[in-house]
Amino acid sequence: VRLKKAFAELAQFHGTKFDPTQMINARTSLEELAIDYPDLARQENVAAVIDRIDAAMARKVYQSAHFYLRTHEPAAAGYTFKYLIKTYPQSVEAGKAKVELAQLPKSAQEGFTPTTRPQELRLDLK
Repeated sequence: VRLKKAFAELAQFHGTKFDPTQMINARTSLEELAIDYPDLARQENVAAVIDRIDAAMARKVYQSAHFYLRTHEPAAAGYTFKYLIKTYPQSVEAGKAKVELAQLPKSAQEGFTPTTRPQELRLDLK
């Protein structure tokens, strides 16, 4: 049932120009399924599906960076390229992002560094 639900969520994703919520939910469901039922996950090749989801997410982030370039926001593009490189380092888009990040103004290259973990923010909320 969980596998069918994950694939149904994935089927609702209509491409990288649209909301990725279903794809993110499907990825989470598939990861949980792989932990709870490793034999089923191997049998259904869940790892390959997760890899395809990650590739689609990398494309979506890359497209977002290009949106910022088109709207003359190099700092936002730089941040997005760095996020892509950090989050999806093995993707084709990460390789392209490295090249394009190097071509941005120095200020855009050196701006904020993205984080994927809240503890990396080192915020003192006391």
